[in-house]
Amino acid sequence: MVRYCHAKTVKIDQGLGVANVEMENMIEDIQTELEGTIGSAQASLSGWLSKVHVCMGRWAYDSAKKSLDWPHECDPRDIKQALDSFQAAIISCPTNYKAWYSIASLHYTLASNNSSGCTSCIVELSSPSDQASDQEWVEWLEALQQNSSTNANWVEHLLSSMPEGDVDQAPATKAKRFKQYTQSHIAHVVLAIRGFFKSIQLVGSSRRESTDLILRLLTLWFRHGSSSQAMHALAEGFHSVPVDTWLSVMPQIIARAHTRSETVRAQITELLSRIGAQHPQAVVWPLSVASKTQTGKVMDAVMNSLRHHSGELVQQASMVAHELVRVAILWEEQWTSKIHEAHAFYMKGDEAAMMVPLAQMHSLMRNGSGLQFNTMPPPDATDETWLVWMKDCMPAYDTHFLGRWDLNDESETAQALVVARGLHSCELNEKAVYGLTSHEKRFMTRWGGALMDAHRKCDKAAKPRARPPGQPHAPRAGRNKELHAAWQCYIRVCQAIETELPKMKEHSLPNISSRLARASHLQLAMPGTYKAHQPIVSIESFGEMVRVILSKQRPRRIVIRGSDGDEHPFLLKGNEDLRQDERVMQLLGLANTLLERSSISAHMDIETARYSVIPLSPNCGLVEWVPNCDTLEAVIIQHRRWAGVSPQKELKLMNEVVRGDYDSGSAQLKLKALKHALTECEGNDLERWLWLRAPTTEEWLKQRWRFTRSMGVMSMLGYVLGLGDRHPSNLLIHRSTGKLVHIDFGDCFEVAMRRDRFPEGVPFRLTRMLVNAMGASKVEGPFRITCESVLRVLRDNQDPISAMMEAFVYDPLIAWRLLNTKTRSPGPPSVEAKPDDAIPILESRASNLTDDERGFISSSLRPAVGSQLHQSQSDSIGAGSQNSEEEEARSSAQQEAIDRVRSKLTGKDFEPYKESLDVPQQVDRLIEEATSHANLSKLFKGWCAFW
Repeated sequence: MVRYCHAKTVKIDQGLGVANVEMENMIEDIQTELEGTIGSAQASLSGWLSKVHVCMGRWAYDSAKKSLDWPHECDPRDIKQALDSFQAAIISCPTNYKAWYSIASLHYTLASNNSSGCTSCIVELSSPSDQASDQEWVEWLEALQQNSSTNANWVEHLLSSMPEGDVDQAPATKAKRFKQYTQSHIAHVVLAIRGFFKSIQLVGSSRRESTDLILRLLTLWFRHGSSSQAMHALAEGFHSVPVDTWLSVMPQIIARAHTRSETVRAQITELLSRIGAQHPQAVVWPLSVASKTQTGKVMDAVMNSLRHHSGELVQQASMVAHELVRVAILWEEQWTSKIHEAHAFYMKGDEAAMMVPLAQMHSLMRNGSGLQFNTMPPPDATDETWLVWMKDCMPAYDTHFLGRWDLNDESETAQALVVARGLHSCELNEKAVYGLTSHEKRFMTRWGGALMDAHRKCDKAAKPRARPPGQPHAPRAGRNKELHAAWQCYIRVCQAIETELPKMKEHSLPNISSRLARASHLQLAMPGTYKAHQPIVSIESFGEMVRVILSKQRPRRIVIRGSDGDEHPFLLKGNEDLRQDERVMQLLGLANTLLERSSISAHMDIETARYSVIPLSPNCGLVEWVPNCDTLEAVIIQHRRWAGVSPQKELKLMNEVVRGDYDSGSAQLKLKALKHALTECEGNDLERWLWLRAPTTEEWLKQRWRFTRSMGVMSMLGYVLGLGDRHPSNLLIHRSTGKLVHIDFGDCFEVAMRRDRFPEGVPFRLTRMLVNAMGASKVEGPFRITCESVLRVLRDNQDPISAMMEAFVYDPLIAWRLLNTKTRSPGPPSVEAKPDDAIPILESRASNLTDDERGFISSSLRPAVGSQLHQSQSDSIGAGSQNSEEEEARSSAQQEAIDRVRSKLTGKDFEPYKESLDVPQQVDRLIEEATSHANLSKLFKGWCAFW
């Protein structure tokens, strides 16, 4: 019995033990679940608390911005409250992107405007006086650190951003340096840099929201990168974000490669080299273009680094870019342009300037079209033989195949020899890399003799003549006779070439560029298609025929076949600087992101049409072909020809009222003439064209809706950008969708409004034909709704828009345009050349267009940027060689442009109104100005305000 009881007891204990173990496991599971639930609840609560702090900070920030002189003057209490709230949000949730973005944006604003009073914003107002004892200074700093959790963390954040030498000082000295540091705007700079880098880490570099963060970082970098404090913050940030972050702003970075700050140049060199190592396809196009016009250690170091690991890719890009420029501007076009340029100097009596463009063309004819390799050594030649050949070639010719190497340095010499020998194994190698093409040889045969004869006469006239005895000067009669004879030759050749040019409607690619015709299976990515971490579409071959678009600049339509099996058409434009168009496409991309992300416009399905723009040189580039489009000019002419109406009907009526040329009439006569023409003509050509092309009534309504929406969105964006020159050749209409597409963004930031002749007084194009095409509601329906929605989104996102505009305006390669408002006449080149024949020329141009050629026509209004004036301006600004007066004028123009953009985004851009207009009032005022007959009558007739 005792044994039985003992056994039962043991069994019960064992059972209880098992039960206890199970119970303990259950309790642990419950505790773990509770801890997870509590942790999740705490995380959720922290997230909500962080959002509350962000909202409070934004309220304080908005209160500060209500100051009449914001951001130069404001209530420091509002700034302090905003900073405290944003910092509290970061403490509550360190991964809150909006908190980091908000605090960085506030510091950016204060830093950008050199705002003083930082001590009253961040540091307590009761700081010790300069006569205070060291103990009082120490106690003051300790009190700040212990004031509250928010201020303590914030003060520590400031202390960590101070220079190391100041932090290591004695406590009293450290406190004094701390006050001095917070009073300087560099504290704002450092904290803004750190905040933006943290924001990029949280949001990711691939997200569209990161664009404005990166642009603001670039602004801080280029302005304050030479500061030791900012330099350390930037160095830390560059290594904290992926290299992909900078792909979207490559043009802005390359444009600053020749900044005066050695520190910034070194950082640019390192960053571009890192990007090139991971994404050579992304940098090879812009770097090959930049290296043609920008010399210096930055471009040399980056290109040499790129050649070291992607030598064949660099060679292919250089060859393709060079050959495309040759295709874009043939010798006939170069000679006529240079002869006209030289003749203008000749008429002014400036013989020295006259010879410059002529000498350039004669040198081109003598040397062929580039680097000659007739004396290239064999591959097994000694290093000394190769070095002799390289030293002979490098100083005299285009060195994009070889690079610019320091042949006195052993390491660079070794790399240069590898690249040079690689030319033999490279597909690009021939005995003459840039020999004369068949077309150039025919030009030499036909015109070479006459041009060389004219050049000899110029040389003879330029030689000094003996002074006869008894006369103070040498006789000029013979010299003038030689010059006159030379110009007779040049003019005859120029007139003959200009007669032949209209007949050149297409070219065979083997005749104008045998290298492109033979190129195949290249490593080079299709222009404008490269995207990080996605399959690369490389260039397979080039189309055999090149079509010429019939306009003054004679752009070409070329086809490039890709490795994806598709044909990619492009518009090849010569004598135009497309770098500004490239920046505008970035701005339109940001605008599309904001419209898509906003709850105001997301449901409206409105976005701007964008296309790839790839500059190949300062005066040439590729533009992605926009298919199925007609210019507004071609649409109206085509419809009027079908209807039996003269395209110049309105112009004839206006000339009758003025009794002469419309442009030469007085302001009152021109206004009367415009009103008379509008009364006599219906102006519904575009409306009828849309109706006739629509297959069904339902489709017609959809096209009209899309047309009106696209009109509204680009009207507001063009207004903020200050886009001018919206004549009928710069507006395209998509045949199937009816959407409006804008091209040619050469006049931005209200440059057209500051012209000496025919300044534009309208914010955007809103003529009666466009209004009539909107339907019965005209501007009071979808157009006004779209304008108000887009403008409201832009005003709500003025910070990223301003950041993009600042990067735009302060770009050295673009900024010179702000000062160049008097050298360019308005209007299409045909109008500029002969105003009286504006409409007939447009009509004849449209009559020669095929359906395929109507896809993308751009009658550029820009002068040939290869001219001495524009090229010198662009290069000098890029190299940072302006004198102090030019710098001051440029800086003033830049600040004025930024201030105008900000005033537009706040509704304060109208003089009679001192207070900000709300969005409906602002849109109403803009529509009123755009449709004012008084404003429209002041435009030159080629703008076609009567259409």
